[in-house]
Amino acid sequence: MADPTDEDRSRDAAAFIGLVTQLKWQPKVWKAVGEIGFEWIAAGKHAFVSIIGDGRFAYTMLVDGKFRPGDEDGPLVTTLPHDLRLYLDAG
Repeated sequence: MADPTDEDRSRDAAAFIGLVTQLKWQPKVWKAVGEIGFEWIAAGKHAFVSIIGDGRFAYTMLVDGKFRPGDEDGPLVTTLPHDLRLYLDAG
């Protein structure tokens, strides 16, 4: 399989952003070489989603002062894992 392209990343990011637009707590979105990041930061809370364009994403959340990976390993960009939704809804 070929490496994901900027077009792949943009497509996946657009799909993911459709999942979080209804949330009260909106992310900051940034782009780096090979990645589009979504980041939520508030006092004592920090969540991060990384999209590289392969149709899936990685995520982590700050819990008790430490980052921990999400419960789901490599969820599709068209789904919002339950643990991440709860974390963001509580933001």
